[in-house]
Amino acid sequence: AIGGGMLALPLVAAPDGFWLSEGFLVIIWLLMTLTGLMVLEVTLAFEPYQNNFHTMAKETVGPWGQLLAWLVILILLYALTSAYIEGASSLLTVTLNSWGFKVPKIVNAALFTFVLGLVVYSGTHQVDRWIRLLMSIKGVALLFTLTLLAPHISYHTMIEHTPGFHYVFIIMPIFLTAFGFHTVIPSLVNYIGKDAKRLRRIIVIGALIPFLIYSVWLLVSLGIVPLYGPHSFQWIAHHHHNIGLFMASVDYWAHSTIGQIGLTTFSNIAVTTSFLGVTLGLF
Repeated sequence: AIGGGMLALPLVAAPDGFWLSEGFLVIIWLLMTLTGLMVLEVTLAFEPYQNNFHTMAKETVGPWGQLLAWLVILILLYALTSAYIEGASSLLTVTLNSWGFKVPKIVNAALFTFVLGLVVYSGTHQVDRWIRLLMSIKGVALLFTLTLLAPHISYHTMIEHTPGFHYVFIIMPIFLTAFGFHTVIPSLVNYIGKDAKRLRRIIVIGALIPFLIYSVWLLVSLGIVPLYGPHSFQWIAHHHHNIGLFMASVDYWAHSTIGQIGLTTFSNIAVTTSFLGVTLGLF
């Protein structure tokens, strides 16, 4: 969950300000925890490796439901995969450019997809090992970065927003996607076994940790980057919500080179772990 979707949260939440966005986040967190437990309940009713969404939909709602579920899941996973490839290539291009390497974005996208695609193709065990390693590095980088950025939070900037609920239909899909762990539940059951108590605990804790981190992330990012002006959320929106530019804007306002290194490390790994999780579900 804690991946590429997290980087997009401030980009869509900025117009509504921190408090309204946090309210939406609470609702989505509760909804996704509940539906995650419901998906787990259905998955546990099937035999291991016979519990994919295709089979579960056929047995519960019939062939038309099976076709609909197949299309929706496939479109969702391909859309997320393409979004993470786009985000990763954007971040890699900005990072390599800062190091003096002019590598075309399409080359970065192809290399990212090929290398991580091999990891997913090698199986769940390899994905598990890589995600454990990357999550450890990412966790340290995130904690380090948030600690350095926190002193730069401005309450006035944090509550700056456009009055009303004009952006709710933009916020909700992105917030939902940030908790989008449901597609890996069958893979988890196959990997761990039918230990219902342990799996329920994984779902609940696995949704709670991202919620807490997302809350702090919204507080920091919306409290540092202004809504209007140079290097603002409005400026980023005019550049197609480029994640690389968002990272650069945080650096511009925080004036922390070390914090920028931590944020760059986190964001690159975040997109990587998201890609691995989503493509594992797809595979």
